[in-house]
This record gives sequence, C-alpha cells and structure tokens, in this order.
Amino acid sequence: MPYFFIQEKSSIINQSGKDALDLLQRLTTNDISELSIQNPIRTLLTNNKGRIIDSILLFMDADRDLNLLCDSGDTSMVIKEIDRFTIIEESNLYDNSDQFARITAFGDVEDLFFKEPFNINTDSKNEIFFEGFKIILLEDRTKKAPWYELIVKKENLQQITNILVSLNCTQANEMDLNSYCIYNLIPSYNREYGIHTNPIESGLVDLISFEKGCYVGQEVIARIHNYNKVKRAVVLLKLDKPVSIGDKLTIGSSIIGEITSFGGDHNLIALGLVKIKYSSEGTTYSINEGEAKIMRSSK
Repeated sequence: MPYFFIQEKSSIINQSGKDALDLLQRLTTNDISELSIQNPIRTLLTNNKGRIIDSILLFMDADRDLNLLCDSGDTSMVIKEIDRFTIIEESNLYDNSDQFARITAFGDVEDLFFKEPFNINTDSKNEIFFEGFKIILLEDRTKKAPWYELIVKKENLQQITNILVSLNCTQANEMDLNSYCIYNLIPSYNREYGIHTNPIESGLVDLISFEKGCYVGQEVIARIHNYNKVKRAVVLLKLDKPVSIGDKLTIGSSIIGEITSFGGDHNLIALGLVKIKYSSEGTTYSINEGEAKIMRSSK
C-alpha cells in the first residue's frame, strides 16, 4: 500500500554562490560532483570526530542553486557548521523552511509516480508542474526501500494532499513511518544515527566516498573503516514483549546494546544499536525479563 507522511518541519536550506558545490564537496562525506537537476545525492555532514551532525539530501533547482533537505529538523545547526568552514568561498545559505512543505511518500509508491500527474520519466524529472503549481519530486534510493520526498509551497499543501488521496495513497502517522523504517532497517536521526554515532556503525557506509579527497571527520572515519575498528551495528529485532527506547539488551550479565526504535506488529519489532561482536543474525538477547532475537543486521 502507498503512504504519505507530512513532515512537521520541511528543513530546507537554499545555498547559492559559485563556490557552493565545491564547499559541500569538501565538507561532506559523499562524492557530490555528479549532482544535477536529474540526480539528487544524499550525503552526511560529520564533525572532526567522525560523528554525524546531519544526513542531507542535496538537490539542484532550475536556477542551479543547491538545496539541502536536512533530516535532523535543525537547519540552524547545519548552517552554523557550514558557515564555520566558509572563509573566502562565495556561498550564501538561507533557511527556506517557512516557505515549503515536505511530504515523505513510502511503501508501494513506485507506480504512483510513473503515471499522471507525476510522470517522473521526463528530462526534468525533479520538477513537475500541475494545476498551476510546482512539485519537486525526489527519489531517495539510499533508503534501500521505496522512498520519495515531495516539496511544495505551503499554500499548495492541501492540493498535493488531495492528489495523493485521489490516487489511493493513504496518509500515514509518525508510527506508520517509524514502523516502515524499522522493518526496512532504515536508521532515523537521533536514534540509530546522530552525534552519538559514526556513519559506519549506523549502517550509512554507502553515504561515504572513500575515493574522494578530505572532508570534515575523514581521517577518523577512514581509520575506523581501514582498520576494522567498527564497535557497533544497527540490528532489526523481534521481541516477545513491548519495550521502550533506551532499554538495555544483555547477554548474561553483560550489556550488549540498547533499543533505539520500536513499533509495528503490536510494538514487537525494534531496532537496536549493539556491540559488533554480538550483531549476527539469530543472536538472542535478554531484555526486561523477555527476549529479543536479531532478524537482520547492518554490519
């Protein structure tokens, strides 16, 4: 079934200036040199300790300005971090969040966007004009499950909502989206990834280019990768009783990790961040006088 979820915060930063792309190439983990109107790219902003500040979907508009779709919801944090490393570059950042609404579409949505009115099989791909307003449609393949972001002016939010409902797309709540992320082992901000984790242990290694030049935190992340120093992994767990975020997973008397997200199937599935040594499929933990068994692992 196709679903859509209206994000509480759109969290969009517009970045203009002739040095904008080069600046982000030097600051973030992924190779964004092939960014274009037809090709949005997800990358990570990390600090000098290799910890994740934010996961950002970059896309280019018709004016060839860059736009940063931030998952944390805190655009001020991202702007502050980029400004900190902007010295002589011609780059201007503007928080556009108040002007736009962001809708996340997930589930069985592939067919939905390959037919009218969306029809993403066009050269412009990301920009669609419908009934006098523009929809920016971004496919995020890094999620490894069907996932699209739709960006519209706030005054057009009800119109796009009506279109989606007319196409039998169901409006989801936060728990629906959370359960989808859990089932598909998709890490969420400030749960499976954030300032408390590095990208590799959070299952976001695909957002790192090990071929391009330096970026903030590159030395730490490269050392973790090259010397196999990953300490934790994200795992999908099947539970026999409900849990809460932060509940500890144990083997014997040892704490192995903790619950980071839960939901779905009567709250009997969860994601946990656990020690890499105990992150193989089939491993069983004790938790709150019950059990949790690994169904899948990000390692």
